[in-house]
Amino acid sequence: MGAGYYDRTFKDKTNCTLFGVAYQFQRVDYIQPHPWDIPLDAVITQRAIYWRNP
Repeated sequence: MGAGYYDRTFKDKTNCTLFGVAYQFQRVDYIQPHPWDIPLDAVITQRAIYWRNP
């Protein structure tokens, strides 16, 4: 669990696309978000780009 730096940094940045970078083996189908979490728009791995469903 992180310290919330990402969420605090991007909470007011509504006009940008947010990407995360990870290894393919780290991919999971679902993560239960907390109310303060800011969602990524996509995650980039060495195999694919996974876009968030609207």
